[in-house]
Amino acid sequence: MKSHPAAVNDGMSIRMAAAKYDIPPKTLANKFNGKHQKKVGCSNTFTLEEEAEISEILVRCSKIGVPLGKRHLIKILEAIPIAKGDSDVT
Repeated sequence: MKSHPAAVNDGMSIRMAAAKYDIPPKTLANKFNGKHQKKVGCSNTFTLEEEAEISEILVRCSKIGVPLGKRHLIKILEAIPIAKGDSDVT
């Protein structure tokens, strides 16, 4: 959506930019006027390092032929913060 406000900055009206990019004019106006400052979606459960660790575990298990069911995967995911000493784990 970065090109849409840029088009408005270059002199195109919000209504014309909305029609050109096929988005609601109010959404584009809110974005242009700074009303959409927050990121969309919820926060991440795992850090990027933890996600990389989980990926590595899954790839290793796959390479040696260890099947991981849903319950086994959940246990692995629950064990990572516990192993790191995170006390906020439920």
